[in-house]
Amino acid sequence: MSKNIKSDAPDVIIFPPVIIVSTILMSFVLQRLFPIETLSHIDWPLRWIAGFAIAVIGLFVGATAIYAMARLGTNVSPSSPTTALVTGGVFRFTRNPIYVGGSLLMIGLALISANGWLLILFVPSQLILHWGVVLREEHYLQAKFGDAYLRYKANTPRYIWPI
Repeated sequence: MSKNIKSDAPDVIIFPPVIIVSTILMSFVLQRLFPIETLSHIDWPLRWIAGFAIAVIGLFVGATAIYAMARLGTNVSPSSPTTALVTGGVFRFTRNPIYVGGSLLMIGLALISANGWLLILFVPSQLILHWGVVLREEHYLQAKFGDAYLRYKANTPRYIWPI
């Protein structure tokens, strides 16, 4: 473990669930005030079934990740110290399964509710999440776990897709 850590928690700019929840809430307010009807042109049963499936997958991925972290006894909140590097379970496929799950949930909700604003706001929310949370967590984990994290990082994509 490296001693280059200022505090034993990543220096994220915002608590990650706030990004997801505020994006969803803002999108529903904007959709109510200034409707974007693009998604409503998709046949509603197809849109609803696809959205429901994507949202459920997102919830499952996020819940599975939280369970894996709890099983190893490490903290889920980025405001608390990470006590173990979780690399098994859903973490074999992505280094950020909770954020991937939240992203899928937002896409699913956008389809279910025909909320075009949610798809628009999805982009800046993901940029904030990436630059303000994920990169800072990576820096923290690299400082804390050193070579073990670098090996994990080299073998596991950040968000399932290679970015």
